[in-house]
Amino acid sequence: MKDLDVDKEKMKRYLIMAKNGLLNKMGESYSSDISITGTLEKKIIQGSRESLYEIALSKRRELRQLQFGKELAGHGVTIARADYFPTLYAGGSYTKLSVGNEWNSFEWNNDVRIFAGVQWNLFNGLKTKEKVVQAKTEVTKMDISVDRIKKGIKLQIESEWDKLQEAANRIDVRNNLIALTNKSEAMISASYSVGKATQLEVLDAELDMRKAKLDYQKALLDYTLAYLALQMATGTF
Repeated sequence: MKDLDVDKEKMKRYLIMAKNGLLNKMGESYSSDISITGTLEKKIIQGSRESLYEIALSKRRELRQLQFGKELAGHGVTIARADYFPTLYAGGSYTKLSVGNEWNSFEWNNDVRIFAGVQWNLFNGLKTKEKVVQAKTEVTKMDISVDRIKKGIKLQIESEWDKLQEAANRIDVRNNLIALTNKSEAMISASYSVGKATQLEVLDAELDMRKAKLDYQKALLDYTLAYLALQMATGTF
């Protein structure tokens, strides 16, 4: 009984800490009153591990940012190589000029000018080559970063997938244990009704049944956390 009292007080403290933690994340005062509705359930992930990896490649924000950066770096190579090619330019102007001698007498002449040219940077101290090499290096760095992120995502998907399957197996085991403790409690209660079991045995059987149900809820919680972690790994949460 003393152990049960200690466990009861510990659960009360955990409940207060969990409530305050939730209120703190919500930006509410600790004196606010909240209640939790709904029940935990075993949600099923749609798709295989491989399909979830493909989803993650299209959804993960950091990978998309790196791929966009790689695209920009590729444009940087094109810009850096521009100095290797000639620059063509052309232009023109049209002006009206007054050649009158009096302030109120104007004679307008048209002045039309057209120009065109070619500019070719034959030598700039290898600056263009250095710019191209540097731009290509940035592309290579982006390729390495993208590859590293993809491998990290794959490992994360595999890890969270395995955790989810383990949690699902624990749910099945805990569910079977509930059925066994229910049968045991029913048998002991029947024995007690005919005087073949003591009240202490009945209480122990009821306690075992409650513990089995509590373990089942813990298994559901572990599964829910694994489910959410896998969703976060795919970038869909």
